[in-house]
Amino acid sequence: LHWYKYFHLSRLDFDNKSLFEYKQLTYSLNTNEFFIENQSIPLTKSSKKMLSIFFIHAETLLSESFLTCKLWGDITLNIERNIRIQIYRLRFALAPFGIDNWIQTRHGE
Repeated sequence: LHWYKYFHLSRLDFDNKSLFEYKQLTYSLNTNEFFIENQSIPLTKSSKKMLSIFFIHAETLLSESFLTCKLWGDITLNIERNIRIQIYRLRFALAPFGIDNWIQTRHGE
């Protein structure tokens, strides 16, 4: 959790805060968990990383290369690491909570 807290989430203000909110979504830094209306959202490690990137950059258009770099540290795409597959999996995990449409894809952007 330390690398995640200090490298990956470096854009968040850590001033003794452990909970961050966006709309009805809450992220607990201490437990590395996402909640919607106090209900935990079961996510894989990769989905948590992806959602945290979207969480930090809410309402921002992010390129595939930016996401790939943040997730894996390089821009080499292969079938197991394809960013589109990761986004699909995250949307699938968020669907039962009705927030899968918060992640939008703009083709060519």
